[in-house]
Amino acid sequence: VSRLVPYKRIDIAIEAFNKLGWPLKIVGDGMEKKKLMKMAESNIEFLGQNLTDEELIGYYKNCQAVIFPGEEDLGLVPIEAQACGKPVIAFGKGGVLETVVEGKTGAFFLPQTKEALIKCLKGLKVEKFKDDDCIKNAQKFTKEIFKEKFKKYAENCVK
Repeated sequence: VSRLVPYKRIDIAIEAFNKLGWPLKIVGDGMEKKKLMKMAESNIEFLGQNLTDEELIGYYKNCQAVIFPGEEDLGLVPIEAQACGKPVIAFGKGGVLETVVEGKTGAFFLPQTKEALIKCLKGLKVEKFKDDDCIKNAQKFTKEIFKEKFKKYAENCVK
């Protein structure tokens, strides 16, 4: 689930899944869509960006895991995936280091290459991740908790 722009590194996921031959569904649109579609083998499906919230949640809930190959300061997709009970396979830098728990709600790959992603995917046992662990972790990032923590921070700054 991503904008299809260069820094999101969707190309890494496509290259890895081309090599593995495993199914991959890509949600999103952007300047790289045509390039990425040309790269993709028949096991990769582009779903576009015009999904309803219910359709997107359905894809999250029915996947085995969500691939997050780019580096973001935060990244909402990993939190959304975990909120639906799904683990995240992510490039191990940036905000995911604070939002995904290695071995419990996801796994990290380094460096940012198709080879590293393939190695991570092949060594992964998706069934070891528990829906409840993912959901519980995602709940740390709700709007209500953010407001509560921000309020406490602001109060401590004023003292």
